[in-house]
Amino acid sequence: MSEEIQKLKDRIMYFESRILDLNKELDLAREEIQAQNLAAEKCEKKRSLEISFSVNRINELLKINEEHQKVNGKLREKLSRYEDKAAHYRRKGVI
Repeated sequence: MSEEIQKLKDRIMYFESRILDLNKELDLAREEIQAQNLAAEKCEKKRSLEISFSVNRINELLKINEEHQKVNGKLREKLSRYEDKAAHYRRKGVI
């Protein structure tokens, strides 16, 4: 009987040791998952900042484009007036 008790004690010690090993593995897995989550959060924040920057830059470029179109339109009007004047003076023989 003493031999059976010793075998049972040995099995208990083995399972206790195995439980400790599994708990250590579980802790390591939790740490790894936490590190991956932090890395994913960082990546998401960076991506969000890049998107925000891109949207801001696009809006800025759209405003610049709109301003350039206005200036271009005004310059075309002026050029058209000068061309009309030049044509008028050519017809009159001044130029």
